[in-house]
Amino acid sequence: MAQAYWHFARTRPHAYDLLLTPVAPGAPGLWTPAGKALWGALLERVGALTGHPDDTGHAVAYWTFLHGAAALERAGLYGQSGPQGGVEIGLGALLDQMEAAGHLSSRAAGAPA
Repeated sequence: MAQAYWHFARTRPHAYDLLLTPVAPGAPGLWTPAGKALWGALLERVGALTGHPDDTGHAVAYWTFLHGAAALERAGLYGQSGPQGGVEIGLGALLDQMEAAGHLSSRAAGAPA
């Protein structure tokens, strides 16, 4: 999912900007069908990993990381050397934490670990 997010941000920068720029309700942005679909897909994937279908906290953390990394790349702030594996390290940490939350959720519900 992270790769698809970055690919979209790289190859469709104007659509990415329209989709993710904060705007008033009713204007282009996350209130559009495309924006809602993006959020719904993100929330669904995160919820599948954490065991909480409406895990907004983890979804926001994941989205914030992806958006920040995409913005840094688009602004050229990683420089010629690139992020030096930092994006993968950050994604790994986030996903590991989400997976751990899912295991805790399963144990709390009485499912085998």
